[in-house]
Amino acid sequence: MASMATTLAIAGSFAALGLWVSRHALAVRRAVVMGENFAIRHPLVDVGLVAIAALLYLFSRTAGLIQ
Repeated sequence: MASMATTLAIAGSFAALGLWVSRHALAVRRAVVMGENFAIRHPLVDVGLVAIAALLYLFSRTAGLIQ
């Protein structure tokens, strides 16, 4: 009896985990697709974010440099 209860609890846990993962994977997919559409419609925002990221990387590499 205890073995069957354990099996049912594990199966229920896996089912709940599978449902949670599938719903969140769908939400992530939608966010990526909508993000791509936004970047296509607003190219200057995309270029600006890339420029900011590049400058932040450059400044993080040269911070504290003494010559």
